Amino acid sequence: MVPGVPLTVKTGPRGAVVAGSIGNFVEWFDFGIYGFLAPVLATQFFAVDDGAVALMATFAVFGVAFLCRPLGSLVFGRLGDRIGRRPTLSIAVVTMAIGTSAIGLLPRYDVVGVLAPLLLVLARAVQGFSAGGETGGAITYITEHAPAARRGMFGSWVFFTQALGGLAAALLVVAFAALWGPEWVADWGWRVIFLLALPLGLAGLYLRLAVPETPRFTQLIQAGRIASHPIRSAIREHRSRVLQGIGLLIVASSLTQVVTAFLPAYLQSVVGFSAAEALRVAIAGLVVFLVLCPLFGLLSDRIGRKRVLLLTPLAACLLSLPAFVLVSSGVLPQAVLGGMLLGASVAPFGGAGAAVLSELFPTRLRYSAISLAGAVATSLVGGFTPFALTWIVTATGAALAPAFVVIGLGVVSLWATLLLPETRGIDLDS
Repeated sequence: MVPGVPLTVKTGPRGAVVAGSIGNFVEWFDFGIYGFLAPVLATQFFAVDDGAVALMATFAVFGVAFLCRPLGSLVFGRLGDRIGRRPTLSIAVVTMAIGTSAIGLLPRYDVVGVLAPLLLVLARAVQGFSAGGETGGAITYITEHAPAARRGMFGSWVFFTQALGGLAAALLVVAFAALWGPEWVADWGWRVIFLLALPLGLAGLYLRLAVPETPRFTQLIQAGRIASHPIRSAIREHRSRVLQGIGLLIVASSLTQVVTAFLPAYLQSVVGFSAAEALRVAIAGLVVFLVLCPLFGLLSDRIGRKRVLLLTPLAACLLSLPAFVLVSSGVLPQAVLGGMLLGASVAPFGGAGAAVLSELFPTRLRYSAISLAGAVATSLVGGFTPFALTWIVTATGAALAPAFVVIGLGVVSLWATLLLPETRGIDLDS
């Protein structure tokens, strides 16, 4: 038996997609519930009379997780390129479950004082550390199992299941509020939602342990070509492509956090919608993304990655302002349409992004390079998007200001995408 490659039943590419995607779903369900419960957490962990300031503090803690992602990418990326994708992803999903379920057990500010937000920061740090190894690992695992001609469609399930995890988190919050009332959710229900992460994490672990290592990594082991220092090699040998990956991810990461974390709080604190109405807008955006994401993945297999990827920064530049005009109108149907426009804007990247990121890097460095690009992009921009946009709206009183921030980020990603080579059909081992 090859070291590091367990004797398992070969499930084929589709089985690998299921295992990688379900674990990814669990991770991003865990990560998403913080964003949807941010207004509740603001009242539990911060002794600030000003609701906007408390919300900004909650989003600042939200961003802490993204600051920890580079460290997670360094650790998990190295593990993934040295001991294998499968065991590393198994460790990541358990780590996320521990960090998320711990939030459900934390004492409130009125019980332990300043220790409460400090413990929240620690739990979010664990979540961020785990997330640093999840996306890059899921992309690597699924695309290395995928048939070359269908790599875009198979890879789209990485971002599809991320959005599905976010949607499940939103629906759970809505369901709890509908069944037992918003007051119960604000008092105890939020704890129950966070504690659900533990059994979900164990389910994700079971599924990941039940599938084999990727064939390409197995071949690396057999050929004795494992990289000794994959992160260092990725920076030294593929610096320009890592930078391109960061550029591609900037606007996609920001749009994702706008829909899942910023919009629900913005619609409640600025526009005046109820929690249930605000979540409907976010849910509408996620549903549109879920419908379009695999279709764009399939399209990228037909016409190429670059043409599809260009649609996301172009949409960010052209649709962000109309979307925020609709979202800030105070009319629920119009706000829902605005949320749908934002969800549609990020869908092209969701469809083609995983395939192109995988195709930019060689097998021996792929996990590390993708994780590094993702961690840097989300740490610089994505993670603090909700905090920054909340601060801008609070400081300026301009409800449409977030649209111009997204447009600026769209310009950066548009430039990076234009410089991108076409990667469809490339040999992943080249």
